[in-house]
Amino acid sequence: DSAGCTLCACNPPPTCSPACENGGTCTGDNTCTCPPDFTGSQCQNSASVSCPGGCQNGGTCTPTGCVCPPLFSGVNCEDRRECPVEGARAENECGHSCVCRNGRLVDCCRVRKEIHDMTQAERQTFIDTYKASYGDITALIESHKNNFFNGIHNPGEFLPWHRWCILAIENILLQRNCRAVMPYWDWTLHSSDPWNAPLWSDASHYYGGDGGGSCVTTGPFRNGQFTPVSGTCL
Repeated sequence: DSAGCTLCACNPPPTCSPACENGGTCTGDNTCTCPPDFTGSQCQNSASVSCPGGCQNGGTCTPTGCVCPPLFSGVNCEDRRECPVEGARAENECGHSCVCRNGRLVDCCRVRKEIHDMTQAERQTFIDTYKASYGDITALIESHKNNFFNGIHNPGEFLPWHRWCILAIENILLQRNCRAVMPYWDWTLHSSDPWNAPLWSDASHYYGGDGGGSCVTTGPFRNGQFTPVSGTCL
Protein backbone atom coordinates (compact mmCIF):
# COMPACT_ATOMS: atom_id res chain seq x y z
CA ASP A 1 0.00 0.00 0.00
CA SER A 2 1.00 3.70 0.09
CA ALA A 3 2.71 3.22 3.42
CA GLY A 4 4.97 0.57 1.97
CA CYS A 5 5.10 -3.11 2.83
CA THR A 6 6.89 -5.35 5.25
CA LEU A 7 8.39 -8.64 4.18
CA CYS A 8 8.52 -11.46 6.69
CA ALA A 9 10.21 -14.82 6.49
CA CYS A 10 7.85 -17.73 6.91
CA ASN A 11 8.74 -21.30 7.71
CA PRO A 12 7.53 -23.68 4.98
CA PRO A 13 4.81 -26.10 6.08
CA PRO A 14 5.93 -29.65 6.90
CA THR A 15 5.68 -32.29 4.22
CA CYS A 16 4.71 -35.94 4.61
CA SER A 17 5.57 -38.43 1.89
CA PRO A 18 3.60 -40.67 1.69
CA ALA A 19 0.73 -38.38 2.64
CA CYS A 20 -1.26 -38.86 5.86
CA GLU A 21 -4.40 -40.93 5.35
CA ASN A 22 -7.82 -41.12 6.98
CA GLY A 23 -7.91 -37.50 8.12
CA GLY A 24 -4.41 -37.51 9.62
CA THR A 25 -2.56 -34.21 9.88
CA CYS A 26 1.04 -33.65 8.78
CA THR A 27 2.53 -31.99 11.88
CA GLY A 28 6.22 -32.43 11.03
CA ASP A 29 8.33 -33.68 8.18
CA ASN A 30 7.14 -37.27 7.61
CA THR A 31 5.23 -37.17 10.92
CA CYS A 32 1.47 -37.73 10.88
CA THR A 33 -0.81 -37.01 13.84
CA CYS A 34 -3.67 -39.48 13.53
CA PRO A 35 -7.33 -39.29 14.55
CA PRO A 36 -8.18 -41.50 17.57
CA ASP A 37 -9.52 -44.30 15.39
CA PHE A 38 -6.40 -44.72 13.25
CA THR A 39 -2.77 -45.68 13.81
CA GLY A 40 0.38 -46.20 11.74
CA SER A 41 3.02 -43.87 10.33
CA GLN A 42 0.51 -42.62 7.72
CA CYS A 43 -2.65 -43.26 9.83
CA GLN A 44 -3.33 -46.17 7.51
CA ASN A 45 -4.50 -48.69 10.13
CA SER A 46 -7.99 -48.66 11.63
CA ALA A 47 -7.95 -49.16 15.40
CA SER A 48 -11.54 -48.35 16.30
CA VAL A 49 -13.26 -51.54 15.20
CA SER A 50 -11.24 -54.16 17.06
CA CYS A 51 -8.96 -52.17 19.40
CA PRO A 52 -10.84 -49.25 20.99
CA GLY A 53 -8.32 -47.10 22.82
CA GLY A 54 -5.41 -48.64 20.92
CA CYS A 55 -2.88 -51.24 22.03
CA GLN A 56 -0.29 -50.18 24.60
CA ASN A 57 3.22 -51.44 25.44
CA GLY A 58 3.98 -52.78 21.99
CA GLY A 59 0.71 -54.67 21.58
CA THR A 60 -0.51 -55.39 18.04
CA CYS A 61 -4.07 -54.65 16.93
CA THR A 62 -5.68 -57.60 15.14
CA PRO A 63 -9.28 -58.22 13.99
CA THR A 64 -9.92 -60.01 17.30
CA GLY A 65 -8.38 -57.35 19.55
CA CYS A 66 -4.94 -56.55 20.97
CA VAL A 67 -2.24 -59.23 20.94
CA CYS A 68 0.03 -58.39 23.88
CA PRO A 69 3.75 -58.98 24.39
CA PRO A 70 4.60 -61.75 26.88
CA LEU A 71 4.86 -59.47 29.93
CA PHE A 72 1.59 -57.60 29.37
CA SER A 73 -2.10 -58.41 29.46
CA GLY A 74 -5.46 -56.64 29.46
CA VAL A 75 -7.79 -55.41 26.75
CA ASN A 76 -5.27 -52.79 25.67
CA CYS A 77 -2.13 -54.56 27.01
CA GLU A 78 -2.15 -52.04 29.83
CA ASP A 79 -1.33 -54.48 32.66
CA ARG A 80 2.27 -55.53 33.23
CA ARG A 81 2.80 -59.07 34.47
CA GLU A 82 5.42 -60.06 36.98
CA CYS A 83 8.78 -61.23 35.73
CA PRO A 84 8.80 -64.98 35.03
CA VAL A 85 11.10 -67.53 36.70
CA GLU A 86 14.42 -66.21 37.98
CA GLY A 87 17.09 -66.62 35.31
CA ALA A 88 14.56 -67.30 32.53
CA ARG A 89 14.61 -65.34 29.30
CA ALA A 90 11.60 -63.22 28.39
CA GLU A 91 10.75 -60.44 25.98
CA ASN A 92 10.35 -56.87 27.15
CA GLU A 93 7.83 -54.38 25.76
CA CYS A 94 10.09 -53.83 22.73
CA GLY A 95 10.29 -57.53 21.89
CA HIS A 96 13.95 -57.68 22.93
CA SER A 97 15.26 -60.80 24.66
CA CYS A 98 16.07 -60.24 28.35
CA VAL A 99 17.01 -62.18 31.49
CA CYS A 100 14.80 -62.16 34.59
CA ARG A 101 16.76 -61.20 37.72
CA ASN A 102 15.23 -60.10 41.02
CA GLY A 103 11.89 -59.49 39.37
CA ARG A 104 13.34 -57.24 36.68
CA LEU A 105 14.22 -57.78 33.04
CA VAL A 106 17.92 -57.00 32.49
CA ASP A 107 20.67 -57.67 29.93
CA CYS A 108 18.24 -57.13 27.07
CA CYS A 109 19.37 -57.55 23.48
CA ARG A 110 17.56 -56.94 20.20
CA VAL A 111 16.66 -60.00 18.14
CA ARG A 112 16.98 -59.86 14.37
CA LYS A 113 14.68 -62.25 12.53
CA GLU A 114 14.71 -63.73 9.06
CA ILE A 115 12.20 -61.57 7.23
CA HIS A 116 9.93 -64.47 6.29
CA ASP A 117 9.80 -65.62 9.95
CA MET A 118 8.45 -62.25 11.09
CA THR A 119 4.73 -61.74 11.53
CA GLN A 120 3.00 -59.48 9.04
CA ALA A 121 2.62 -56.87 11.81
CA GLU A 122 6.36 -57.01 12.58
CA ARG A 123 7.27 -56.52 8.92
CA GLN A 124 4.80 -53.65 8.60
CA THR A 125 6.24 -51.99 11.69
CA PHE A 126 9.73 -52.15 10.21
CA ILE A 127 8.67 -50.82 6.78
CA ASP A 128 6.59 -47.98 8.28
CA THR A 129 9.37 -46.99 10.69
CA TYR A 130 12.02 -47.07 7.97
CA LYS A 131 9.98 -44.79 5.72
CA ALA A 132 9.15 -42.43 8.58
CA SER A 133 12.84 -42.29 9.61
CA TYR A 134 14.25 -41.96 6.10
CA GLY A 135 15.15 -38.30 6.49
CA ASP A 136 17.30 -39.21 9.51
CA ILE A 137 19.35 -41.86 7.70
CA THR A 138 20.09 -40.05 4.44
CA ALA A 139 23.55 -39.06 5.71
CA LEU A 140 24.45 -42.75 6.05
CA ILE A 141 23.10 -43.48 2.58
CA GLU A 142 25.15 -40.60 1.17
CA SER A 143 28.21 -41.92 3.01
CA HIS A 144 27.79 -45.28 1.28
CA LYS A 145 27.46 -43.60 -2.10
CA ASN A 146 30.46 -41.35 -1.57
CA ASN A 147 32.67 -44.17 -0.31
CA PHE A 148 31.55 -46.80 -2.80
CA PHE A 149 34.80 -46.50 -4.75
CA ASN A 150 36.94 -45.62 -1.75
CA GLY A 151 37.54 -49.08 -0.37
CA ILE A 152 34.36 -50.07 1.45
CA HIS A 153 33.72 -52.80 -1.11
CA ASN A 154 37.24 -54.20 -0.85
CA PRO A 155 37.54 -57.69 0.72
CA GLY A 156 38.98 -56.40 4.01
CA GLU A 157 36.44 -53.64 4.55
CA PHE A 158 33.19 -54.86 3.02
CA LEU A 159 31.77 -56.79 5.98
CA PRO A 160 32.84 -54.54 8.89
CA TRP A 161 31.79 -51.30 7.15
CA HIS A 162 28.38 -52.60 6.12
CA ARG A 163 27.78 -54.18 9.54
CA TRP A 164 28.50 -50.81 11.12
CA CYS A 165 26.21 -49.03 8.65
CA ILE A 166 23.31 -51.44 9.23
CA LEU A 167 23.71 -51.09 13.00
CA ALA A 168 23.76 -47.29 12.74
CA ILE A 169 20.55 -47.32 10.66
CA GLU A 170 18.91 -49.74 13.06
CA ASN A 171 19.77 -47.53 16.04
CA ILE A 172 18.02 -44.62 14.34
CA LEU A 173 14.92 -46.73 13.66
CA LEU A 174 14.78 -47.90 17.29
CA GLN A 175 14.70 -44.30 18.49
CA ARG A 176 11.38 -43.92 16.67
CA ASN A 177 9.99 -47.40 17.41
CA CYS A 178 11.85 -49.79 19.70
CA ARG A 179 10.28 -52.78 17.92
CA ALA A 180 11.63 -51.86 14.47
CA VAL A 181 14.62 -54.22 14.55
CA MET A 182 16.35 -54.74 11.20
CA PRO A 183 15.41 -58.07 9.56
CA TYR A 184 17.72 -60.18 7.45
CA TRP A 185 17.15 -62.39 4.41
CA ASP A 186 18.44 -65.96 4.40
CA TRP A 187 18.72 -66.14 0.63
CA THR A 188 19.71 -69.83 0.75
CA LEU A 189 16.04 -70.58 1.43
CA HIS A 190 15.25 -69.31 -2.07
CA SER A 191 18.56 -69.95 -3.85
CA SER A 192 16.88 -71.90 -6.65
CA ASP A 193 14.69 -68.91 -7.56
CA PRO A 194 15.70 -65.87 -5.48
CA TRP A 195 13.87 -63.25 -7.55
CA ASN A 196 10.55 -64.92 -6.81
CA ALA A 197 11.06 -64.95 -3.04
CA PRO A 198 8.04 -63.57 -1.13
CA LEU A 199 9.93 -60.48 0.08
CA TRP A 200 9.80 -59.02 -3.46
CA SER A 201 5.99 -59.18 -3.53
CA ASP A 202 3.67 -56.19 -3.86
CA ALA A 203 2.39 -56.45 -0.27
CA SER A 204 2.80 -53.35 1.89
CA HIS A 205 4.79 -55.37 4.46
CA TYR A 206 7.38 -56.58 1.93
CA TYR A 207 9.80 -54.74 -0.37
CA GLY A 208 8.21 -54.81 -3.84
CA GLY A 209 9.95 -55.52 -7.15
CA ASP A 210 12.99 -54.00 -8.86
CA GLY A 211 11.18 -51.96 -11.50
CA GLY A 212 12.55 -54.01 -14.37
CA GLY A 213 15.22 -51.43 -15.17
CA SER A 214 12.96 -48.45 -14.53
CA CYS A 215 11.21 -46.95 -11.49
CA VAL A 216 9.87 -49.43 -8.94
CA THR A 217 6.12 -49.76 -9.46
CA THR A 218 5.16 -52.25 -6.74
CA GLY A 219 5.32 -52.44 -2.96
CA PRO A 220 5.71 -49.73 -0.30
CA PHE A 221 8.74 -48.16 -2.02
CA ARG A 222 7.09 -47.73 -5.42
CA ASN A 223 7.30 -44.49 -7.36
CA GLY A 224 4.94 -41.95 -5.83
CA GLN A 225 5.02 -43.58 -2.39
CA PHE A 226 8.72 -43.17 -1.63
CA THR A 227 11.35 -40.65 -2.72
CA PRO A 228 15.01 -41.65 -2.30
CA VAL A 229 18.00 -39.37 -1.75
CA SER A 230 18.33 -38.87 -5.50
CA GLY A 231 14.94 -37.13 -5.53
CA THR A 232 13.64 -39.29 -8.38
CA CYS A 233 12.66 -42.90 -7.73
CA LEU A 234 14.13 -46.27 -6.87
